[in-house]
Amino acid sequence: MFGKFSEQVKKSSKPVNSLVALNAKRMEALSQMQTEFFTGFMSDSVKYVESISAQTEVKGVIAAQTSYAEALKDRFAHTSKDTYAAMNSIREEYTDLLKSSLDESTANVPAAFKAAATATAEPKPETSVKKPEAQPKTAAPQKTAVKKVTKKPVAKPAAKAKPVVKAEATIKPSTPATAEAKKL
Repeated sequence: MFGKFSEQVKKSSKPVNSLVALNAKRMEALSQMQTEFFTGFMSDSVKYVESISAQTEVKGVIAAQTSYAEALKDRFAHTSKDTYAAMNSIREEYTDLLKSSLDESTANVPAAFKAAATATAEPKPETSVKKPEAQPKTAAPQKTAVKKVTKKPVAKPAAKAKPVVKAEATIKPSTPATAEAKKL
């Protein structure tokens, strides 16, 4: 049982191991490309500084800058093309590896189900088919009472009463002139 399990684990981890090995190989290739680019860039920069320091005229400085810019442009173009090609090859290898592992796993699934079904199935005892004997009629079975459930109406909550606002009488203060007028 344990041997079978360990074999299944090895078989199922095979695509992962292949991906790890592929990653390591491709990362090494990409880092080598990066190293070549950086060392070339540094050597071009050193040549540029040497040529600038030797120039005495403006025309010589402009020519040195032009040649340095051309060298950098060529280096960037070459490195980017190589990196793009490497990334495409990595994508294709990943796609092929994943496709083959999926095809392999889908091919193994039906076999695994059959093996699991035969291992867990219990043998059924053989029985011959017999016709049921006619049984004498007995009293009709009693019907069970079914209680009818009626829906009770749900009372709606009472609407909230609006507060009644009482109008208050406005009291005007009396002035001394109006108080004298009332006396007369």
